[in-house]
Amino acid sequence: HPDYAPTLASQPTLTYAWTCAGTSADGAGVACSAFGTGAAATLAVAANKMLPAAASYYTFTLSVRLGATGTASSASVKVYPKAANDGSPSVQVFGTDLSSPIVPNLRLVLSSSVSGTQTGVTYQWTTANGDVDLRQVQYLRSPNSRTSLLVVKAAILTPGMRYTVRLTATRAGTSGFGEVAFNVDDPPSGGTLDVSPTSGVSLTTLFTFAAPDWQEDADSLPIAYKFHYEQPTDKVVNRIAAYSSDFKITRTLPAGPAVDNSVLNIKLSVRNA
Repeated sequence: HPDYAPTLASQPTLTYAWTCAGTSADGAGVACSAFGTGAAATLAVAANKMLPAAASYYTFTLSVRLGATGTASSASVKVYPKAANDGSPSVQVFGTDLSSPIVPNLRLVLSSSVSGTQTGVTYQWTTANGDVDLRQVQYLRSPNSRTSLLVVKAAILTPGMRYTVRLTATRAGTSGFGEVAFNVDDPPSGGTLDVSPTSGVSLTTLFTFAAPDWQEDADSLPIAYKFHYEQPTDKVVNRIAAYSSDFKITRTLPAGPAVDNSVLNIKLSVRNA
């Protein structure tokens, strides 16, 4: 009725719960419930509560629930306390377009910037989160993990994994660090390889090679395809077509070896372009 004002159904409210866990340099737990708990959307911590002498870092976790009985979600952040004006270097780590998942079969280059004089600065790269220890030189194209520039070899990082890489810089006995987090892209999946016809005359028959239905996340497109053939016995691999965006090509083939009854195995490689 036009004379009646609309009635809005009551909406469930959000409830908030903050918790805190401190960790010392040797990995022991440090109490911080006196200042690290709360029930509001924002948690304020007074000055001189998080002391570097007491804890290496504090982990604050916020849990948010819809209504009294709804599903809860949570997020955490680590805070690393630092004494004011302690002279420790400020460190920044840079990479190219790390906001998008990186391609695992390309090398990763991380550079850095350290405040103040560079004289006497020592560097150490570490993996703060992830399954590859980047202190190990066998994973690197850079000379070692103790330089200002880190270059990780291609095909070292695990597809689908999230990594946090940290650089610690030390000067005159005091240290600071910077870190960067990124995701490694999953490879394309879900597709097939089709060949037609499956037999023919060497260097005469036109064979059609197709790679339909391969899928990838939108931020990882385009997909590149490479077709090649293998001699079954001696495993020699030869290229039919280099990586390109063409998922369907037509080519002739040489004769297969007599020892393999003239058979060739057709293979496909798919990657994020």
